[in-house]
Amino acid sequence: ALEWFQTNGMLNQPSVSASSIVDAILDRISVANSDTALFLWGHLMDTHSPYSPPEQYRKGISKEDIQTLNQKIRRQPHKITSSERDVLKNLYIGSAKYVDDQISRMITHIKSAGRWDETLLIVTSDHGEMFSERSIPDYYPFEHPSYLCDYVTHVPLVLASGALSNKTINKTISGIDIA
Repeated sequence: ALEWFQTNGMLNQPSVSASSIVDAILDRISVANSDTALFLWGHLMDTHSPYSPPEQYRKGISKEDIQTLNQKIRRQPHKITSSERDVLKNLYIGSAKYVDDQISRMITHIKSAGRWDETLLIVTSDHGEMFSERSIPDYYPFEHPSYLCDYVTHVPLVLASGALSNKTINKTISGIDIA
């Protein structure tokens, strides 16, 4: 995938969109022989601030308004109004829907390539976010604190494959359990 990003001029970008990362993954799957084992990892950053999903996921919020709001978050986070917080939540939700659509696009491609039964897709998160759900002194209120709490540690973990049956595990696990 490194070659793909270099070829497409994205190697030194501070943040690469989920669609670009999924494009690189799909390209790698397409050029691999069907008998080649692959390990592909993509870290989709679109649900991290600054929240700026593609236009169709923004609910009519302009790019300019997003930039202004993201600047205010960085410079005056404690002056964010409740309506601005709602806009931020909607942008975050839009970003999550965008990432979800990109993962769905990847699954569709893997299935159409006939590789779904031999694929293990793992979707998880490195941390959760907060939108002022708790009052924390001297804390940047729109991301995550540096200590552990449910908002940070309660994240999804989904394993999907044509070879797996549906099952829900209702116990606490850790990222180390993935290995």
